[in-house]
Amino acid sequence: MTLWYTEDIKVTSFGGGQYDKVKGFPMEYQVSQQGINMTFTATDIQNTKVDDTVFAIPAGYDQMTLKEFMASMGQGK
Repeated sequence: MTLWYTEDIKVTSFGGGQYDKVKGFPMEYQVSQQGINMTFTATDIQNTKVDDTVFAIPAGYDQMTLKEFMASMGQGK
């Protein structure tokens, strides 16, 4: 499992207590089990105030689709 989280959003429990040692809110996590890979990503936060700047893509990084990424690597059009 790979887990990305933020300490800027506090929660008391996540995943039925399974992840109580995580010191914040999971923003994305990936699970691989029995040959199946799943990624869960937070796309919206409700009932809390979060500054939109925390979701800004840092300088030097680009957001792109898989198709765009593959084309940039010379593996597709």
